[in-house]
Amino acid sequence: MKKLHELGLRTMWQLLHHYPSRYDDLRNMKRVVDVVTSKTSDKITLTGRIVSIRNFRSPRRGLMITDAVFSDESGSIRVVWFNQPFLAEPLKAGTHVRLSGVVKIGMGKGSRSSTASLVSPVYEIMRQSEHAEEDIGDGANSSSGIHTGRLVPVYPETAGITSRWLRYVIHRELVPLPDEWDYLPEDVRSVEGLCGWVTAMREIHFPASQRDLERARRRLAFDELLLIQLHVQEKRHGRTAATAIALPFDQEHIKRFIAGLPFQPTLDQKKAAWEILQDFEIPHPMNRLLEGDVGTGKTTVVAIAAAQVMFHGMQTAVVAPTEVLAEQHYKTFLQFFEIFKQSKNTRIALLTGSQAMIGSREVSALKVREGLADGGICVVIGTHALFQERVAFARLAFVAVDEQHRFGVSQRAMLVGKKASNSRKGTIKQFGKKTQPHFLSLSATPIPRTLALSIFGNIAISRLTTFPKGERRVTTKIVAPRYRDSTYEFIRQRLARGEQLFVIVPLIEQSKVLDLKNAQEEFARLSREVFPEYKVGLVHGRLASKEVSETIQKFRDKQLAIVVSTTVIEVGVDIPDASLMIIEGAERFGLAQLHQLRGRIGRNNQEAYCFLFPTTADRANSQRLKALEKNDDGFALAEIDLKLRGPGEFLGERQSGVVGDVRLADLTDMVAVQKSRQWAEALLSRGSMQKTNPDLYKLVASKRLLSYID
Repeated sequence: MKKLHELGLRTMWQLLHHYPSRYDDLRNMKRVVDVVTSKTSDKITLTGRIVSIRNFRSPRRGLMITDAVFSDESGSIRVVWFNQPFLAEPLKAGTHVRLSGVVKIGMGKGSRSSTASLVSPVYEIMRQSEHAEEDIGDGANSSSGIHTGRLVPVYPETAGITSRWLRYVIHRELVPLPDEWDYLPEDVRSVEGLCGWVTAMREIHFPASQRDLERARRRLAFDELLLIQLHVQEKRHGRTAATAIALPFDQEHIKRFIAGLPFQPTLDQKKAAWEILQDFEIPHPMNRLLEGDVGTGKTTVVAIAAAQVMFHGMQTAVVAPTEVLAEQHYKTFLQFFEIFKQSKNTRIALLTGSQAMIGSREVSALKVREGLADGGICVVIGTHALFQERVAFARLAFVAVDEQHRFGVSQRAMLVGKKASNSRKGTIKQFGKKTQPHFLSLSATPIPRTLALSIFGNIAISRLTTFPKGERRVTTKIVAPRYRDSTYEFIRQRLARGEQLFVIVPLIEQSKVLDLKNAQEEFARLSREVFPEYKVGLVHGRLASKEVSETIQKFRDKQLAIVVSTTVIEVGVDIPDASLMIIEGAERFGLAQLHQLRGRIGRNNQEAYCFLFPTTADRANSQRLKALEKNDDGFALAEIDLKLRGPGEFLGERQSGVVGDVRLADLTDMVAVQKSRQWAEALLSRGSMQKTNPDLYKLVASKRLLSYID
């Protein structure tokens, strides 16, 4: 069964939902007399018997040939298989069979009854053997007509698991299922005009016609969307059953905090902050996504929310995916909270794998952990170091995770589990040990509207679309190889004005498979050959965090004019005077990733240029690169990316478990998504699904209704 596991098939339920990738149309039934002189290349199906069969080795090529004569009431035809000598055993003379394949004319000398031959046909024995599974072990001896003479399913395969074997096993499991069994209520099927589940499963695997196949697909696609919506709605209901610390809006202190910021927040930032503050007032854990392009000021919104938490004597944890970004957030928070530094219990700390600070002082990690445990620290910014079991909070009420898809589900759950244990203020309602912190995730990769409704329907979404420092002016150009030198000259002129350049490369080591730029080689080439008059730095994922931080700081201080980097600068690095970027092997990056990289430049309201260098001239025509060249709106690019890649690849690790269950449904079909959402709400409103529909309840809970494959 290891082979089945390689296909992701561990239960019989998963096997039945292993849908065909295509269907071979073998319904073209013919007689021998009709095909012996035919010149068609279409697949045909013949029904008759094997007259004779033998194996011999071709003297010229050394191939083992199985040579047979097949006949029906109209005549005979030669049948040939190559390197399949085992077929001589089940296909003995006198065996009644159905053969499907292509007839070829003039297959060498010695054809026995005609110049036509049926070459390498699929076969099916048209009688039921008492030992069907024992003859050749692939279900070939079934008389049920599943391999020939119909729309024949062809499945995704792996070594040792063929479509023929899968057809046999799936058909064997479908036969005994009772027609009337269904987990979908009858009124839903009636209103939507859907067939039964068992009928749909039989027709998706073994359709009698194209019409039956479409009927099955429609039913099963509906189920996929409904199950997602039931899952989403149940999660939402689960959150409303959980409790969190309610934090009433403190208008006076929030106004004071905003007035102390070094700039006036945009309307978008104020609206997003207000949505979060309103969520804080409810005694149930917030689950909100704050999305916005790079540079739209998500950190400011988090700071306003953290200020509200601080005013109530509670704690905030801000988690960043990299140490560089954590340090950057930390400096920003110190600046924003400067006005309150004399107040009690307003200390801000940094905790990463290599650094611990409280205020402007470098301290031990133990000191930070003690401050979190006794409540003396109100805001901590950190990396995965905050997930450690020994990190405990006195009164954690708010967790914000930047680019949360970069962290594992278990890591996020661990942090959310570090709940508040007590409160020093009587104004705070306390719900005991079952309280959870409010949760905010941040992302610079916008979610298209249809996916926001379907996959992420249980999450409230706030969007930032304007830039605090005014609209960025980044000109993006696809540069064909022949224009590389002239582009370098243009960049040299800009560097002479004091501007700075990022050079992004996709790999840090040579690859035998991908002909991509190597970070170290590119660093050496630019330093010695292209821009020898400028200082160049190198940043990649194998450097220690401290080395990365030092290089980025040198770049920020303008001690370096150029930094060659892998995508470690993709998230959060803010270099105000960086206005130039080269992305080598640009077609190898995802659209969202390219847009985030581009967001590192042009952040000081100056004109900026992003040059996309594809590996070859023909790759300059990439749809992805052309979309980036024409669009600078992250939300518009997200919609384009969704169309180019489809929901599964678009979401990637972000929600792979859910998307893996979507094989037939279109997650971008707004009408279908809305309909499934309405039915999910209606079904849940009928009371406990465990009582009203236990089969559907089990499916939503575990998605495993049938026994495991042994």
